[in-house]
This record gives sequence, C-alpha cells and structure tokens, in this order.
Amino acid sequence: MTRRFTVAGRTVAFPMRMLGRDRCWPESEEDAEKIASSYGDRSGRQRRWEITLNSDLNRAPSIEQWKKYGLTVVHQEYTHEGSDEATD
Repeated sequence: MTRRFTVAGRTVAFPMRMLGRDRCWPESEEDAEKIASSYGDRSGRQRRWEITLNSDLNRAPSIEQWKKYGLTVVHQEYTHEGSDEATD
C-alpha cells in the first residue's frame, strides 16, 4: 500500500526532517524541485507550498508535526499494490 498526501502552507524552508519522520518522498520531479528550491533562496521570506508526497508507512502522516512547521495535510489517499483503486 502506498499513501499519497499533500501538504500546504507557508514556511521559509521545507522541513526535510519530516521526509524521514513519515518515510515519504516527493511524488514528482516538480515536487522535488519545489523542496530543493527552498534551500537556494537566502531571502528569508516565507513561501506558499503545496507538495504531494508518497509514503510506504502503514499509518497516517504526522499531522501535528507538519503543523509545527507551518504546513497542513490537505489531502491523503491510499493506493493498494497491483490496483488502480485509491481510497480517501
């Protein structure tokens, strides 16, 4: 089973430690580029994020931890291996 979820909000830099905490990775190259770009910007200004991530964890993302970094889990779904069926 793969869990797909989207985080959105405003932060200066994307919280990389959350990728390890929720054992997740960017769904697309575009999502990965958004994360990487947050570390090249030295302006210190907050940016609006909406990034989709995939996880192989058997539990929901750490919603309260994401909130501590200014991001909200706005959508999540599960995809079962060998199936095109997704559930919310």
